[in-house]
Amino acid sequence: MNDLINDKLARLLTDLDNLPYMGRRDRIVNEVLESSGVYMIPNEAMPGRQFICVLDLHGIRATGTDEADMITNWIDAAQDQRAAA
Repeated sequence: MNDLINDKLARLLTDLDNLPYMGRRDRIVNEVLESSGVYMIPNEAMPGRQFICVLDLHGIRATGTDEADMITNWIDAAQDQRAAA
């Protein structure tokens, strides 16, 4: 992982530590928009919708059965990656 992404990831994880769920969601969505990431949640009004949520940000991909689960799984994976670096 290059230094710029590593620094952005460290800042993001620090920010997320201090936020309640809705703040985490908003912070992650903004980061996805700024970093060309992927944030997919099912549209319940669409027939044939997927039942899995996907978050791909800073080279870390996580899924979940709902939005909160996806965010939690992504944070856990990001923390694991930072600890291994």
